Amino acid sequence: NTFMEGAAITFGGYRGKQGNQWFDGWLDEWRFWHGERTQSGIFQFMNQPIRAAKEQFYGDPSTERPIRAGTDDYNYNSILLASYTFDVTCPATDPQCAAVTLSPEYPKSEAAKNKLVAYVGDTTSVKAAPTDSTGIMFYSDGGGMSISSSGLLTLTDPQVGMHQVSVQVSFGDGTIFVPVDFLVDVLPISSCQSLYDGCQLQCEEDPCEFAGNQLIPSLNVYAPVLDTGTGVDSVFVGSDLAASIDVGSYLYPGTMRIFSGFEVNVTLEGLDDQTTSQGTDSVYTNVGFSSGTVPTHMRFTNVRGTNPSMMDLLWTPCNQDVGSQTICFDAVDRHISATPGTPSPRSASSIQKCIKFTISEDPTPMFLTGTGQTPTTMLELTMGQHAQVTLMAVEENCLDKVDIGFDAATQVPAGAILGEQVSEVVVGQSCPASRRQLQWTPSYNHGGFDRSLCFTAHDSGGNCPGGERHVANHCIRMVVHRCRFALLVDQQLQEIAERFGTTWMNLWSLNAELQHPDYIVYGGSDQTIMIGHDYQALEGESPAGIAKRMGMHIDHLTFLNFGMDPMATLSTGLPQGAKLEL
Repeated sequence: NTFMEGAAITFGGYRGKQGNQWFDGWLDEWRFWHGERTQSGIFQFMNQPIRAAKEQFYGDPSTERPIRAGTDDYNYNSILLASYTFDVTCPATDPQCAAVTLSPEYPKSEAAKNKLVAYVGDTTSVKAAPTDSTGIMFYSDGGGMSISSSGLLTLTDPQVGMHQVSVQVSFGDGTIFVPVDFLVDVLPISSCQSLYDGCQLQCEEDPCEFAGNQLIPSLNVYAPVLDTGTGVDSVFVGSDLAASIDVGSYLYPGTMRIFSGFEVNVTLEGLDDQTTSQGTDSVYTNVGFSSGTVPTHMRFTNVRGTNPSMMDLLWTPCNQDVGSQTICFDAVDRHISATPGTPSPRSASSIQKCIKFTISEDPTPMFLTGTGQTPTTMLELTMGQHAQVTLMAVEENCLDKVDIGFDAATQVPAGAILGEQVSEVVVGQSCPASRRQLQWTPSYNHGGFDRSLCFTAHDSGGNCPGGERHVANHCIRMVVHRCRFALLVDQQLQEIAERFGTTWMNLWSLNAELQHPDYIVYGGSDQTIMIGHDYQALEGESPAGIAKRMGMHIDHLTFLNFGMDPMATLSTGLPQGAKLEL
């Protein structure tokens, strides 16, 4: 961690609106090391005092910055920076001394000493120091600082420079307060074209560390998203469905909804209006980027261009990422003088912009039902008449693909096929729907067909290891009329009679509306003729008995009645009222 010089750092407690929380116990000795300590090194020194005679051995932090190992400390992988013994004795005139300034036992160099102020309430309580008088804010309950419920920190007329801020974060019910510390760098700004954009840097002190850096860069964020209807929340849909837009209105505290298993692509653009200039004082302006903590598998492309510059964020969240992730960025300028030996001015960063990703599990597709969509009621069909049934399915995740097919357990009737799948926009749906047509012309032997055809709509399962496809099911009951056949153009009674194992005279007698057996006036695809009689079985009748009584062969009766098993009802007979075609 980086702490600014002169800042007040609290150890063992924090102050907040819910009351001060302090360490209650004994502080025996604190030691600060430059580098990670080994377990054996900790055990070796934890019960031994630090002796000034070993200063060369420990390494003196006042001699060099950054700290470097001395000639005699090669056996150790870290260097002692400071040691405080907390050996405090209150004077007789102030037995309950409120504050004691502690000098470190090590190092002995005055230049390297960092004094520690300990607030002592009694012999068993040590409390941290308050904010010092240098203008550095450590904690403020109103006045110079405020913070909204969404986490937006506002500093009211702050002093230029670094500010150390401590904010308490808790659950929504106000429990489990945790302090979060960070630094805020307040830049010297004279004016801005708009809020935080096109701001001019102007120093009052001389020399100015920003001399040569005139403007603060700006940061824009682009992504292919659609508004969810709130005006501040969006859903990532990908470049195939929407063009990338400036998502400034959807940034934190707004949200961008994404789905596990599917890559999100966001473009960052940095721009500094102080472009490359020519002449004796010419500078070259580059704009880069910095970010806060990002998820493990998030990737960034190389920066494209110098000013403006662009960089892409690429991330495929998985199920362990479901929830929310807030990622923050800023654009950072760099002005390089063309004159050799001329130092570059201090860089400035844009306002920080954050994306709050709301990661949802990949949803299951759903069938769309309604007029012109997937039917939910029984469909009545006719032999010889072409039927076309629309199937439509959609998913909330526009990046996923939904495929429609027959359920593996469905017995698909002969001649039934699914047409080519297409994608189309549907009113009321954010994502395009998949549409597929069931094509079927019931044949001569499908009279009495009564089954449910079941279909599936499944997605891809995403791109995460172990991802599984999600499946939705939908069934449609289809019934083919008995004794009725749809005429085709130029079809004659003799041809139809041969198909059904009868004579044209029988068909002509069943259809009184036909004026002449050889000349049928075709009335369109809905024109049908009777090709037999409906018969309701009596109690206990069997198919073989009915065929014998009607003078028919059992095979002919089976042909006319789809799905009837002539042997299945020999012992018990057909149910009373069962319908047959004769």
